Amino acid sequence: MVRLLLLAVLVVVVSTLGGCTSLASFARPVSASGVPVVQPIFVASARKLEPDGSYGPGRSAELSYAAYEIGIPPSRRPGMVARSSIGKPNPSTEFTIVEESRLADAGAFKQAVLTHSRKQYDGPEEALVYVHGFNTSFEDSLFQLAQVGNDLEIPAAKVLFAWPSEDELFAYIHDLDSVAFARDALERTLEQLANSGVKRIVLVGYSMGATLVVETLRQMKLSGSPRFFGKLGGVVLLSPDMDVDLFRNEAARMGTLPRPFVIYGSRNDTALNLFSSLLTKDKPRLGSLPDPRLLEGLDLTYIDVRNVSRTPQIGHLVVATSPSMIAAINDMPKADLVLYAQNAKAGKIPGAIVERFGSMTSIVLPKQ
Repeated sequence: MVRLLLLAVLVVVVSTLGGCTSLASFARPVSASGVPVVQPIFVASARKLEPDGSYGPGRSAELSYAAYEIGIPPSRRPGMVARSSIGKPNPSTEFTIVEESRLADAGAFKQAVLTHSRKQYDGPEEALVYVHGFNTSFEDSLFQLAQVGNDLEIPAAKVLFAWPSEDELFAYIHDLDSVAFARDALERTLEQLANSGVKRIVLVGYSMGATLVVETLRQMKLSGSPRFFGKLGGVVLLSPDMDVDLFRNEAARMGTLPRPFVIYGSRNDTALNLFSSLLTKDKPRLGSLPDPRLLEGLDLTYIDVRNVSRTPQIGHLVVATSPSMIAAINDMPKADLVLYAQNAKAGKIPGAIVERFGSMTSIVLPKQ
């Protein structure tokens, strides 16, 4: 009986650590037009292309590229991904793929990202590169970034790096191996964007995707990538599912962390805390840091969002799923995950608790 209970809990934890695609249990109008909003997504993928042209869970040593337009339903609560696995999706209530096209090569990919950034946004050409988490299908990763890109009004082209997650609850070790497999592909993607004419790149890693981001940055620091690091506008880890000791070791090997380096976590991240207690002998995960002094001496900003209103993600990915957090970021003159952290570090968020441990800054956000 105890084993069955633990298994049931583990299923919930692993599911939450994965794609974290929330089904909307309720919705409220956010658009008076009744017409779905279209969110463009550009893709660089280390997934294997299936015979029908779709991206499956298999691994590919060769990068492939695509562009998508994702339809976002007009009646939806901010922070939610509304979708159904039964029948044809309803565009008025569910996320849909409106259009998809393959990009022939890296040149076409770079040009598509740069052109969109120039036409769509007023200001320097920017790209936000999003690396998804564990247990995530390709479609889930598309919809996840579409939700983040639509709700957080960040003026940058949205680029999805799709690594080969198996999209199965009990494939955690497989996905960790896929993270190691995908490091070279992510490095090539970042180098291509740095050579595209884009002037600023913000790299975002979510959950297990944060491990892929850190491992790739370490690799690029050691090999030397001056053009990329010259254009890197910041690294953001969201609810990182990564061992703290491993992170410190990788940071030490880099010499200095890329700056700015921001982590959004929560000591009340139920998914990461349960995972830690069940599978890692209570070793804390980076995204559920119990004590900020565990990162003392590292040049980074750690933002604890434990006081932010709870979401269906039980403390996971709060920054992109909490309506109050989304509103706070969008209230800035320019919505930006890095700039929000810098404002918090400078004491510009009333009620936030700011502490410094050497070069490391810990911030606990107030209730929102």
